[in-house]
Amino acid sequence: MSDGAAVGATGRVARIARGALAIALFSAALWYGAFWMQNYTPQRRWLRLAMRSEAFHVTAHLVLYGALYALCRALFAALGRAGVALAVAVTLVVAFVQETVQVVTYRGRFGAGEAFDIVVDCVAIAIVSALLRWRRKK
Repeated sequence: MSDGAAVGATGRVARIARGALAIALFSAALWYGAFWMQNYTPQRRWLRLAMRSEAFHVTAHLVLYGALYALCRALFAALGRAGVALAVAVTLVVAFVQETVQVVTYRGRFGAGEAFDIVVDCVAIAIVSALLRWRRKK
């Protein structure tokens, strides 16, 4: 292998490692945030009501899982269609892990609420995919 090829391979490995670290950190922050939200009670009544509302919950899922999917798409862009599939897979694995931890910690079994959350996460993926497609066409 020539020196140039070795440097190129090293750069790719470093880029992959940074991408994996970014995904891991984002996922850990997301999981910690979900845990924190379950255990935090704000002092302000309006904030307490907002945080407990379904609209807040759905918006949080859309924003957070949409951002995770966008991050994965950017990191896996060079892989083409395989990168899109990998981004979907990573996002859904993170979503399932988060829901599983919540079930084990608070409820004991999967139910309609967890299924709804996964559907909302899929909607986030669809929205980001549509925005990326629209942006590419412009």
